[in-house]
Amino acid sequence: MKATKSANIHMTVYEGKFEQYYECVGADKCKFSLCHTMPPDGTELCTFNDHNTCVCSGAKEATLRTLLRLITRELKQMELEVE
Repeated sequence: MKATKSANIHMTVYEGKFEQYYECVGADKCKFSLCHTMPPDGTELCTFNDHNTCVCSGAKEATLRTLLRLITRELKQMELEVE
């Protein structure tokens, strides 16, 4: 299986407070995973997995960049619909 994912991201602004949560996608799916046995075989957790939360800064950055690209695309689509 090709590792193509970085992390799942959940973001919200609730009552003015910005919250973000990065969920682990599994060591055998994430290109940023690091396990005692490499490449991961899917039986052990990534060392960046903290109770199913991804704590890898590289994975978080890649996820944020993907989210930014998707938000930008959505905003452009909305602008086209308004015109």
